[in-house]
Amino acid sequence: METEDSNAKSYKIGNTETMETEDRNAKSYKIGNTATRETEDSNAKSFKIGNTETMETEDRNAKSYKIGNTETKETEDRNAKSYKIGNTETRETEDSNAKSYKIGNTETMETEDRSAKS
Repeated sequence: METEDSNAKSYKIGNTETMETEDRNAKSYKIGNTATRETEDSNAKSFKIGNTETMETEDRNAKSYKIGNTETKETEDRNAKSYKIGNTETRETEDSNAKSYKIGNTETMETEDRSAKS
């Protein structure tokens, strides 16, 4: 699903392979397996229940709430927050003031940020 629309919303139940958007304030509510979500939007929010493979964003103030297994989250955003319950393999960020709240097993967190908290 590709869109350049403003305020696009996607409500999906089941398996989702790819959602690409350059929209502002895009919201995605997904239940099931998600393979890829890429966005360059501002203030994008993603609420996901199930397995998530990849979320890439260059957005500012992006928030990700995930329940289940998460493989990779990469962000260059400022003030990015990640709340994760379950196993987390990798989180890489170059952001300033990035915070990571994790419950479960954590393998790797890499950051070059200033004032990063884990």
